[in-house]
Amino acid sequence: MHEKPDNIMKKIPLNNSTISRSIDKMANDVKRQLINILQCSEFSIQVDESTVVDNQCLMMVYVRYFSKELRPCEEMLFIEKLPLDSRGAAIFHTLKSFLFEHNIPLIDCGDDVQEELIELQNDNDAIIRYRCNGKEGLWYYQSILNSYPSLWKHLKLLLLAFPTLYLVESGFYHVGTLLSHKRIVLDVTQRGNLRLKLTSLKPNVSALAASHQTHGSR
Repeated sequence: MHEKPDNIMKKIPLNNSTISRSIDKMANDVKRQLINILQCSEFSIQVDESTVVDNQCLMMVYVRYFSKELRPCEEMLFIEKLPLDSRGAAIFHTLKSFLFEHNIPLIDCGDDVQEELIELQNDNDAIIRYRCNGKEGLWYYQSILNSYPSLWKHLKLLLLAFPTLYLVESGFYHVGTLLSHKRIVLDVTQRGNLRLKLTSLKPNVSALAASHQTHGSR
């Protein structure tokens, strides 16, 4: 019988080095999950920058995408250091380099959706659903998606274009917390602490525990 991951994790010595490695492994697992999602999904991007302790300028990039259940999801994509005098071109280059490195495509949309929009405006069923569920709730119905595929292709980018401020504010709040006191030496752009603070994805603990057990038996 396979031992439960929780029991395996409890047997791992919890010294500072082990804890740090475990945090980074879980964060990297979450990062891989997110990249896999973005490689085959449409998404919107929000970039924010702030100067924190020791005059470090940090660029934080967030993405918003739809889950398989068509629910809007928000995640931190990455955080990177920038020179204090960075301008838009440098920020865009950093973003573009990350997307290229991880094979995340930027999707262009330009199809004409006027015909479907007119049909939707005269669809009594869609009008009732809109009145009951609002503009986002309307598109949670598979029948609407099937009836207006071209319109949905473009509209979902608009729905993703307005992320909440919660993740942005939480991101820099946790950066300040992690860099305060004894954690001042922590490089938040390289370690996994911040990602685990912000993510809604769950690390694959079973796979990580199995990997640790395999390496430990050598």
